[in-house]
Amino acid sequence: MISVIVIAKNEQDRIDVCLKSVKWADEIIVADNGSTDKTMDIAKKYTDKIIEYKEQDFATLRNKAIEKAMGDWVFYVDADERVLESLKEEILKQVQDDRYSAYAVSRKNIIFGTEVSYGPYKHDWVIRLLRKDKFKKWVGRVHEYPEFEGNLGYTKNSLLHLTHRDIDQMVLKSLDWSKIDANLRLEAHHPKMSGWRFLRILIT
Repeated sequence: MISVIVIAKNEQDRIDVCLKSVKWADEIIVADNGSTDKTMDIAKKYTDKIIEYKEQDFATLRNKAIEKAMGDWVFYVDADERVLESLKEEILKQVQDDRYSAYAVSRKNIIFGTEVSYGPYKHDWVIRLLRKDKFKKWVGRVHEYPEFEGNLGYTKNSLLHLTHRDIDQMVLKSLDWSKIDANLRLEAHHPKMSGWRFLRILIT
């Protein structure tokens, strides 16, 4: 049995196609992080397993959602990702293989309608398919990753990742990640920014 978990917040424009691409799963769980648009209404067309959390980081959301999963395997998909037929078929075969406890999936990143493979997008692998009985926990509030027992495998096929719809979204997402990063630095007692430190960073 395969459970698909989708994390979403205000994704009314993209979650419908995402959920259509995972209809083959035995179970779909949507973990909503405080949506104020029609995300929840759209999700209800595909599943009655919707859990609501507000103001949670991604690792916490992923950990809470997997507690509700009934599947032997759990596959995490974001609302801006699509599972193509080739990846679906590969996953259905992979879950029959006892050699691996988790799989990393590569992503084809689409920006403004064009596939990109440079910089951070060149080798974009994410660990998303996990055997539940070997899973430990997700860690990290930014660029979270799962801890698990056993060996890691790699898929041959990729997720389709629609990274940005427009310039406004790109800017807003950058600001959001910057805010999280700033909070992490404060929690780690990172030195406060001053005029001389700012100039030193610019020079280096």
